[in-house]
Amino acid sequence: MNGGLRYLKDDASITKWGKRSYIWIDKSIENEYTLKDRAQALLDQWKDPKVAFTVDSVDLSILPEYSQERKVLNGVTRILVDDKEYLSRIIGEEIPDISKEYEVKYQINNKISDIATTQADMERKQQVNEAYSQGATNIYSFTYQDNCDKNVPAHITFYVDDDVVNVNTCELTFETKKYRGYNQVGDVYDETTARTNDASIESVPDTHSHSFELPSHTHAVKAFVTEYQIDVTSVKVKVDGNAVPGNALDRDRLDIVPYLDKSDGKVTRGRHEITLLPDMPARIEALVILRVFIQSRLGGTY
Repeated sequence: MNGGLRYLKDDASITKWGKRSYIWIDKSIENEYTLKDRAQALLDQWKDPKVAFTVDSVDLSILPEYSQERKVLNGVTRILVDDKEYLSRIIGEEIPDISKEYEVKYQINNKISDIATTQADMERKQQVNEAYSQGATNIYSFTYQDNCDKNVPAHITFYVDDDVVNVNTCELTFETKKYRGYNQVGDVYDETTARTNDASIESVPDTHSHSFELPSHTHAVKAFVTEYQIDVTSVKVKVDGNAVPGNALDRDRLDIVPYLDKSDGKVTRGRHEITLLPDMPARIEALVILRVFIQSRLGGTY
């Protein structure tokens, strides 16, 4: 931008009037070219000194034959100095004696675009306020933590409401961690006679079965968590059934907007689903961040 220079300048004005530096900030502008053009317009306006003065004048426009010469407050008028004509703005007027309304003191300013610039800024601020009144950007997050594998994948479901005007971003972040097993023994047998059962002892991900003689007895409740080191090599991601390229075990702020279902180029409103399929049993911890511009017309004002 700007040939690598971090400033704008006007050499002719600096030569004639000297250098005056000014830092101008406008955070409402997000495009660098628009910002530069706006700054250049201000530089063109400010490169010549501001000249303001008060003059005594005779207002002949009160006479019918000079009615076309009527001066308007904040209007532009011609000033003649040494046979040169300049355009200036009348920014104030004073009539000391109302019985002599033709004797007027005018306040003159050579910045003929000041009022227009001020009005444009006010209009722009009003437009920004109107935009905020029409809606606002919101951030929603959806979390998921559970065991899964290629046969029983992780399902992350989220909704885009009907009053969403635009979907700005939709990002997926996830980590693949050790499979987590939840184990508990707490069965109670009240039979008075011994019997033979087929008992199953869970040792995820392997299961061992055997037969034995089981007399009547009671187990104390024991609960514990075990993590299993299983070599997971890939995690496939699907968004609304659309495959996302790559199979990394971890993703950080993956843009999934291109894979969301759409209608006429817009993300469909309603239910969406992200599916993660590790090639081996694993624990997936995921976060979906959705930024939307919403204009709520539903419900009440609770």
